[in-house]
Amino acid sequence: MTQKSFTIRGDKWLLAEYDFNFPLFTKKWKKRIIDVWNYEKVLSDFLVKQIPWFEDHKIKTLILRKHDNNDKFVDITIREL
Repeated sequence: MTQKSFTIRGDKWLLAEYDFNFPLFTKKWKKRIIDVWNYEKVLSDFLVKQIPWFEDHKIKTLILRKHDNNDKFVDITIREL
């Protein structure tokens, strides 16, 4: 896991990108039904508790992506606008 650290100063708007990686198909090549919006709220709430300067109400732009991957992980990018 690569992690870059910085601090948001003041009351800036944020852009958050969540790139979810997991298998998108079953072993029989049928699409898995995965609603990333359910994951978004859980992840944002978790980040609020883990990152002192992060407040999810400051997110002005949110990008969610699903990627087909045998490993399960999420890449997170947060930056000031």
